[in-house]
Amino acid sequence: MDKDCNCIKGFIEVQYKEIEKRMVKGKEICIENWYTGSRFCPVCEPKRAHIQDTSNTSEELGQRLRELSLYKQAENYNKQETNKTRIL
Repeated sequence: MDKDCNCIKGFIEVQYKEIEKRMVKGKEICIENWYTGSRFCPVCEPKRAHIQDTSNTSEELGQRLRELSLYKQAENYNKQETNKTRIL
């Protein structure tokens, strides 16, 4: 754990709430639901934290995180090199 952040192995535990508004018998009621989750630590995992902050959906987040993997980087490198190589 880094002494400058409150993370555990690159993750920070967070709590957030969602407010759901409903109409019951002509009255509007608000229901608060509290959830516990985790986020990437911006100190220990700045790339992943940025991706998490700028992704619009969980599917987009997953796709962008998969592109960071070493396997995916090697695959992209091979594709780029293949496009550069010409056989005469």
